[in-house]
Amino acid sequence: MNKFVTFRSKVKKLMTNVKEFVAKARDYVRVDGLLHIMASAIILLSLHTFMGYLWSLAITIVAGITKELHDRFTDGAVEWHDLICDAIGIVYASMVILIGIL
Repeated sequence: MNKFVTFRSKVKKLMTNVKEFVAKARDYVRVDGLLHIMASAIILLSLHTFMGYLWSLAITIVAGITKELHDRFTDGAVEWHDLICDAIGIVYASMVILIGIL
């Protein structure tokens, strides 16, 4: 019975840590970050349909950087948050492509 109580407390602590991590990730990403993740993933997956992986990857990276440069010269601010979320979308789409789902 003692092992069960110890195991249960460890699982409870793990679940608390996971909930805290998810809350921090949600607060960091926000809606704008989700749009960047989805846009970069859609661009990469769409371009991969018509051309090779490396070309579609390069064009997607250039698109993300160009968008931030546009923001720099119009709004005056570059957000690293957006570039990180673009990278997350690229990694996600790359995993989908490399695993062979598409």
